[in-house]
Amino acid sequence: MAEKYKLIRDESLRELMIAHYRQGYAIQLLSYICYKHNLDTALSIAEACGVLGISPRQLAEAAKKNEIRSVGRGPTKVYSAFDLVTLATRLHRKRTMGVLKKVPDFVLMENPPAEG
Repeated sequence: MAEKYKLIRDESLRELMIAHYRQGYAIQLLSYICYKHNLDTALSIAEACGVLGISPRQLAEAAKKNEIRSVGRGPTKVYSAFDLVTLATRLHRKRTMGVLKKVPDFVLMENPPAEG
């Protein structure tokens, strides 16, 4: 069975990986700084949905799947900014993979058929 490949320029792949790691470290650093300074990084349902661009139903589904944790503060549930960023990254990755699936595959055959 022939394997399928996607082509991407070396420079583009390098830039994507650098951006991915920078974002991850920045999120962790900012979360730690907020924690050390007792800054509240929790967002309400409306704020979380507005930031992520999703519906409250989608947010509730993510909470049911344990993709995000809700914290009860009185009658209102709030969500950690760190968890929201993690969820946003996962959602963006799913959207990106959907786009990448439309990119044509290249098949590399080990023994090309002989012409002739």
